Amino acid sequence: MSAQSSVADRPAADERAALARAARRRAARSVRRYVVAAFILVGGWFWVVYALVGVAVPLLVSRAGGVMDEGISESSAGTPRWFAFVLGIILLAAALTIHVAAGGTRGAFTAGMVRGAARAGLAFGALTVAFLTGERLLYPALGHPWERQAGLGVDDPALDAVVTFAAEALSVTTYILVGAAIAAGYRRFGVWSGTVLVVPLLVPLALADLATRGGVGGLVLSNVAPLDTTAAGRVVLGLVGAVAALALAAGALHLLVRGVRLRPST
Repeated sequence: MSAQSSVADRPAADERAALARAARRRAARSVRRYVVAAFILVGGWFWVVYALVGVAVPLLVSRAGGVMDEGISESSAGTPRWFAFVLGIILLAAALTIHVAAGGTRGAFTAGMVRGAARAGLAFGALTVAFLTGERLLYPALGHPWERQAGLGVDDPALDAVVTFAAEALSVTTYILVGAAIAAGYRRFGVWSGTVLVVPLLVPLALADLATRGGVGGLVLSNVAPLDTTAAGRVVLGLVGAVAALALAAGALHLLVRGVRLRPST
């Protein structure tokens, strides 16, 4: 009798497990859409302003009879990356408690956050390439020199665009996830311990910058010659380092969100 009951209960258990998996997938999709929507709305305005500044500044300098030594993309030291980082902090702080209180799992939140960040990273990578292409065309037309010191040192413009897209996509995704991990750290450990935790969480950002020679790390390395390897070797090392930084950021987010409290620590 018990054996028959066990066999009869098995389909019900399988159905419950399937329903639970479907619920987790829906919850992850909801978080992903939330992240993507935020980056479309807020990130869209960021890129509008950034592009206007990128055009207005060289025009004003040219009208004043001056010459710019470097483009906005070089002097701003990875502003798009830091914008993504801050938005990552805000998104987790605003949504995690609501997500968990509504019945979503922490694992589903992390999965949705990573997928949404990846999509935002791809968009930022494409927009960065478009911005650099615009600078490359605009500056010589205004009589300003334009040379890109950051990046992995690819001479061919078409190949450089592909490499830049990949490097920025990976780096921006890393920045978003680290921002979210820092917010989760504060939620889990409180102000003092959360602040101490910020320092090791910045390691993936430094690795992404140094690997891709972009952001603040790229600005620091702008006067340092690239590694004495072939262009292909520099690209492979740079992108592998960026993937490693992304993996570290995703792992940190997973570990911190897993134990976060609904009510923040004090």
